[in-house]
Parts: sequence; structure tokens; C-alpha cells
Amino acid sequence: MEKYKCVAIDDDLVYLEIFKKLAEKVDSIDLVGTFSSAIDGAVGVSKLKPEILFLDIEMPYLDGYETISTLEDKPRIIIVSSHLEYETDELKIDVKKFVRKPLEGPEQLEEIVKEVMSM
Repeated sequence: MEKYKCVAIDDDLVYLEIFKKLAEKVDSIDLVGTFSSAIDGAVGVSKLKPEILFLDIEMPYLDGYETISTLEDKPRIIIVSSHLEYETDELKIDVKKFVRKPLEGPEQLEEIVKEVMSM
């Protein structure tokens, strides 16, 4: 099975830990970096060059949309947010999928990766 390099950016440290545990159980994910700061995350994305970015929207200093606008080589972007009002925004920017927090488990994460990588 093919592994896709992924990065996660979210200011919620508990969520990042949960995401790491889920990602470890998904064969198609190679989680190469997690960042709790959008600024550090944007730098990490440009260095690590992941194929998929799991990104929160509401973060201090730089929100998810501003983070996307700073990226030169954009990976496939999956917004992971508990804020349902942003779901309609995905059509306005280069976002492949909107997923509501919390993720239900490794099976859901694997389905999301398959769907986004087949687009």
C-alpha cells in the first residue's frame, strides 16, 4: 500500500496527540510532522513537502485560510474543524475536504485519505 506524507497543524495539543495515535493505525499515512503553531506549520509544510495537510481553521496569529495563502506548493488540504460554519467555505479555496472534529477513528481517517488522494 502506498504511504502518503502528511502534516497536521492544530493549536489544540490534545487533538494533535489523538491525531498522532489515529495516524499510527492507518497504513497509508506517514505523519512526518505535527505543529501547534500555524506559523511553524507553514514553515514545516514548505520544508517537509507533504502530500496531505490536515489543517485547523481557528488558530491564534494565523488562521487556517491565512496559512493556506502562505503556502507556495500546496499539498492536498483537508480542513479538520469543529466549526460547522466554515464547511461552506471549502469551495472558495483549494481545500479537498472538510471534516468535522472529532474524527471517529482510524477507519474514517483512512477513508478520507483514499478519497482525497483519488481526486
